[in-house]
Amino acid sequence: MYALSLRIEIPAVRPSITVKLSFGERPFEVDMLKASAIAERAARGDKIFAAYHQGIPVAYLFTTTRECRVGEIDDWLEVKPNEVYLYDAYTRPSFRGKRIYPFLITKVAEYYRNEAFDYAMIFSTENNASSNKGIERCGFNIYETVYYRNFLGWKSWQTKIGERHVGSRLRIED
Repeated sequence: MYALSLRIEIPAVRPSITVKLSFGERPFEVDMLKASAIAERAARGDKIFAAYHQGIPVAYLFTTTRECRVGEIDDWLEVKPNEVYLYDAYTRPSFRGKRIYPFLITKVAEYYRNEAFDYAMIFSTENNASSNKGIERCGFNIYETVYYRNFLGWKSWQTKIGERHVGSRLRIED
């Protein structure tokens, strides 16, 4: 898990191509996702943010200020007040490597900073080097590492918690 304090300066990240952002208070069409998934998440109060290049959606991510399932580790994140969890980020393969992902993350972080939030959190697996690089480019720091195994239905979690200022917790920590 990564966290970014929204009380400090958020690093500026510029994409290598021109993109326009859409901040979704309500669901809108993104052809990379099923409309039902967008509507379901919006009904829960989650928001979708998308980046467009020449009118075509090229990247998106969702945010929530409520509990959210972290599929990669089969657990729930209990999001505390004044904190936001960024999740399910995606960039079209032909647009990867153009810094759209970190640009989108920083713009979303700025959005929540302006809404007086204290921390933004995001999760990535250890083997997803390109996502980790993008997240770290945005100024996020690792505050918790989760080792998850599922062997024939037997699930095991181990956590390694570093310096943590966020209040949000995974259920496995209880």
